[in-house]
Amino acid sequence: MASFERFLDLPRELRDEIWNLTIREDRPGVQIFGRYNENKKSMAEGRSLITCYDEFGRLLSAPSWYRYFDSLDECSSDKNISTYTIDGGLWTACKESRRAMEKHFQQSKWPDKWNAEDDSQFKKSYTSKEVFKMPSTGYFADDVNHLEKGPHHYLTVFPHRDLFIWQPDTMNADDWHRLPYDWSFGSVRAGFQGIHHVAIEYNPKWWDAIREGWSHDKWDEIWEFIHIVTDEWGHNWKFWFVDPTLKRKKDAHAFKEKGNKHSTINAFYATDRKFLEINYNSKSDAREAWEYIKPAGDKSDLEFSTSPDFLRRLDEETWDSIKWDETEHENIECDFGLLGWDDL
Repeated sequence: MASFERFLDLPRELRDEIWNLTIREDRPGVQIFGRYNENKKSMAEGRSLITCYDEFGRLLSAPSWYRYFDSLDECSSDKNISTYTIDGGLWTACKESRRAMEKHFQQSKWPDKWNAEDDSQFKKSYTSKEVFKMPSTGYFADDVNHLEKGPHHYLTVFPHRDLFIWQPDTMNADDWHRLPYDWSFGSVRAGFQGIHHVAIEYNPKWWDAIREGWSHDKWDEIWEFIHIVTDEWGHNWKFWFVDPTLKRKKDAHAFKEKGNKHSTINAFYATDRKFLEINYNSKSDAREAWEYIKPAGDKSDLEFSTSPDFLRRLDEETWDSIKWDETEHENIECDFGLLGWDDL
């Protein structure tokens, strides 16, 4: 608006079209969050995520700059590639932009809260298809002790269709045991029945620890993390591992995207790339369709990522715990998925 002082002189229809072009496209997004740190007030992780469903605390924040995905543009620095950054500022830019956001997301169509003890009214009022496209809006607060002061950095997500990537500093239980409660975008009180697509970034050190000595401590740590997240939410459909070292080959067969149902989504769109599902159970398909981009500084002799091996082992461990009860782990009741990436 500041760079185009005569914007309001344009016909209303043209202004509406311009606003619509600034809002994200209607497809599954990618939403990234970090661990809130009250001691880093001037940094991204010092901004706590707030929603009207918060009850237990301030665990989530904007992602830390040092955890950003590598920029695909050599001339640009790394940035937060979350879909919510595309249009979040339009909620507060001006009255007209806010009206455009309300018209697009239809936020007022949905109730603010529902009784968590009895959501039968919600289930009768809305179909699963409607809830699939039901948005939830919150904001990052610079000062959690004085929320009325602002400024507030608003963001909108879709709990049943977006990919929620969490970037914890560690896998320590003290860091993430309250995650299901603080991940309140998908609160039952809002009628969402939980977040359906949760993800963390794959760490090749996990497979190294398992391969070199079957590190029970490391495996138990990962397993407990997944179990707490999926068990507490109860309605998590898929737990994803994002592998930034695997990119879709340009000559690979056409990828058939599915995005109309929460149970079949296999493609999620960030601001500069899309994350696509990898068939990790097929060794040949993974190698034929995906290119391994070795991380900078990696001096290993690996010719391909170990993430497919890790996921297959995770499946085996899950199957054993369910069918034969041969492990000490509690059952995990969700599917696993692996995501690589491709250009938009």
